[in-house]
Amino acid sequence: MVHRRMCKRAVVEAEELQLKALMISGHANGSAAEPTSTVRAANGTWLNHRGRPNFARIHRNLQFAIGNALNLEAAEPWQILSYNANGYYAPHYDYLDPNTKGVGIREDGNRIATVLLILQIAKKGGTTVFPNLDLNIRPKAGDVIVWINFETSGNSNARTLHAACPIKEGVKIGATLWVRSKKQELSLPCSLSEDHFLTDNFFAS
Repeated sequence: MVHRRMCKRAVVEAEELQLKALMISGHANGSAAEPTSTVRAANGTWLNHRGRPNFARIHRNLQFAIGNALNLEAAEPWQILSYNANGYYAPHYDYLDPNTKGVGIREDGNRIATVLLILQIAKKGGTTVFPNLDLNIRPKAGDVIVWINFETSGNSNARTLHAACPIKEGVKIGATLWVRSKKQELSLPCSLSEDHFLTDNFFAS
């Protein structure tokens, strides 16, 4: 969905941001002295939607391609992740837990959708897997994976459990937009409940 040349330019922009080992990363900077996480081993950073020229173009192009199905202005900033050798992201959900993230959910809504852009693929490993769907995706650079994190009832969707498999060779770089439910009023048909949107006709024209 995104031209490979634009992805290459975005990779350069990401590298200029000096991606740092995240707090929940495994061996930060390859040092075995750092504590190992069972959740994620990756370097990354946050970037405003228009924080760099190519990321701004990509954001605009994605909105054009998705149309009225999602308002990407309601997304969190780009989260850019770089997975080096043995980098991974263990199985997890993207939606937020109301018990621990209640304030943020009340202000912006939950992460109703995930937009994952693959900027660079690893030579070996690094696929994106959805265990509950028995689905293993090996995208190409420029591919975009979009999924909805909630059922039509408004309940979280257990089938969206996903993971980034370990890197065996090379480097994988991805950029994610987590789209919040607030400001989707013109995209999603409203239910009678204030707690959720009905999403059964989410992509209907």
